[in-house]
Amino acid sequence: NNISRMNNFFQKKTTPIIMAPLAGITDYPFRLVLCKHGADFCYEEMISACALLYDNRKTLHMVESNFNTPDFCKITEEAVDFRNKLGVQVVGKNDTNISQALKILTHYPFSMADINMGCPVPKVTKSGSGSAMLKDLDMVDKTLQASRSVVNIPLSVKIRLGWDPSSIVACKVAKLSEKHKIDFMYVHGRTRSQNYSHPVNLDEIYKVVSSVTIPVIANGNIFSLSDMNYVLQKTGARGVLIGRASLGNPWIFEGLKSQRNTVSIDEWADTVRLHLKLQESFYQNTKTASILMRKHLIWYIKGWDNAKIYKDKFNHIESIDEGMRLVDEFYQKTPKDATRPVFLLNFDPNRYSCQSKIPTD
Repeated sequence: NNISRMNNFFQKKTTPIIMAPLAGITDYPFRLVLCKHGADFCYEEMISACALLYDNRKTLHMVESNFNTPDFCKITEEAVDFRNKLGVQVVGKNDTNISQALKILTHYPFSMADINMGCPVPKVTKSGSGSAMLKDLDMVDKTLQASRSVVNIPLSVKIRLGWDPSSIVACKVAKLSEKHKIDFMYVHGRTRSQNYSHPVNLDEIYKVVSSVTIPVIANGNIFSLSDMNYVLQKTGARGVLIGRASLGNPWIFEGLKSQRNTVSIDEWADTVRLHLKLQESFYQNTKTASILMRKHLIWYIKGWDNAKIYKDKFNHIESIDEGMRLVDEFYQKTPKDATRPVFLLNFDPNRYSCQSKIPTD
């Protein structure tokens, strides 16, 4: 069953490398591309419990569209074992709201489910959802209990360290997660009040890892293999969650598995063309597909010569065909031996704060 498969997964010698759900970004075509390049799990974009419970059409479509895919998408799915790598994440404001939403989602064949207690976005936190839940540990306790009682697939919780540096509660939430038999957890090494320029606190992630027996996945500022090794060494975490580093860069998953350092222009073109084809197949409406694809194309072009010229062109595509033409044009104009690094940011210990002398192997 799924839970024993999950346990086996964490007992493997390899480090789980998982893609975070990013609203408006990790849609179905992008997740398929990420799985093709080695992501161990990918999550559906964050689902609002309230929207789901009120039968919001857009939210229901977002869930159901994962399972009613066109033939071209299905063929790609089978090639990457996509169904076994698909998770769903829910954000909500209380135990009833979240557990009822999870109950609905268990009717779909997701491989795992996650409760979001980490989202820092004001429109989410103002309703008491996301990282605002960390301000009320009684509600966290009830939510974990209620969710576990309705979910029979692997269940995780994703948290930040706390609401702000004066209220760090990560270890307390970890202990509650263990109490309610949550299968594993994600810890982002910042508080809600700290923005992305703030160093990731590895000491606090280490404290969480040390306080519980359930697997802990580290999150925050992992852009290279050196970053990942440093974070794992300093925290003892069992795996990593990747977010911004994957944008336009699905090869990062293979890079983190030490399978590659560079991307050739041939591989780049093949991957971007596949993404465009999946986009067209999945969204059907080419106008919608192309508008949603613009940001991905802008990210894909990073790290190459002439990126600036094409950035603007990609940002104005009106159809998938136009995107294809521009990708072909860029490919033709690029020397065939051209490569770009998989890791677009080099290791920098200043991206982390780590005071304690944590024993390492």
